[in-house]
Amino acid sequence: MDTRSFIEGRAKDAYKFFGNHKKTNNSYIFRSYAPNARNVYVIGDFNGWKEEKLRKYSTGVFSKTIKKVNKFDKYLFVIEDNDGNKSYKLDLFAKLCDLENQSSVVFDEAFKFSYKIRENNNINIYQVNFENLDREIFENKKRWILLSNI
Repeated sequence: MDTRSFIEGRAKDAYKFFGNHKKTNNSYIFRSYAPNARNVYVIGDFNGWKEEKLRKYSTGVFSKTIKKVNKFDKYLFVIEDNDGNKSYKLDLFAKLCDLENQSSVVFDEAFKFSYKIRENNNINIYQVNFENLDREIFENKKRWILLSNI
């Protein structure tokens, strides 16, 4: 995904870039977009719910690869504003959320969508009966001109 196109609102595949994505067997990369934040941290089961600072890029993207992360670990992003206030946020691009514990869930398996096109040999026949049309429309030229200008 081109970050510039995301910032300009033209990207259609941000979900492939942001959120959590598996890198190796037990490491995941976490990415968030927070252009007005001073810092972004990730906390979760994989780090004992202790803040791990994400690297900030000039585009407002924050990211970090974390090892020893397991599928279905719970996590949150911690957003620190310029005044030092912190707020806990769900990952907007997480594929799973645990509503009971109010946390995002590590999960990066693509949904395998497939469908089969059935051959349709049915023929649709439409019948139009011109006898039902008002003969005045065709016989009165003034009326025909008015109708054709609509």
